[in-house]
Amino acid sequence: MPDLIFTVLFFFMIVTHMRQTELKVRYVVPQGTELEKTGHKGSVVYIYIGRPVDKQGHVLSDETRIQLNDHYVTVAEIPGAIAEARDRMSTEDRMRMTVNIHADRQTEMGVINDVKQALRQAGALRINYSATTKEQ
Repeated sequence: MPDLIFTVLFFFMIVTHMRQTELKVRYVVPQGTELEKTGHKGSVVYIYIGRPVDKQGHVLSDETRIQLNDHYVTVAEIPGAIAEARDRMSTEDRMRMTVNIHADRQTEMGVINDVKQALRQAGALRINYSATTKEQ
């Protein structure tokens, strides 16, 4: 019996996916009707746009912040950060690189457009927007 318990425990330790990015912004995902899952995980770069939070999840201010993977960036820093992320990918993942934007539903479109322009400058043209299914 202990063998079985340790085998199951070991299985869950191996299979469990731990979050690699620490969220530093709070965002409420908008709703949509035509949603698809993203492809290969190794080729996805995540951008979070929302209000900054501390480690306990309390909102620190009402300003909009941009988080790319694990650190805050400005719009001007996005092309360089995308280039760094692309350099860490394998050749196959570089060709499939997708930027997944998780933006708060209250984020102004001007910020989203600025991010999109910076991604265009970086040559990251495949962009997904995160959303939840709209309840009818």
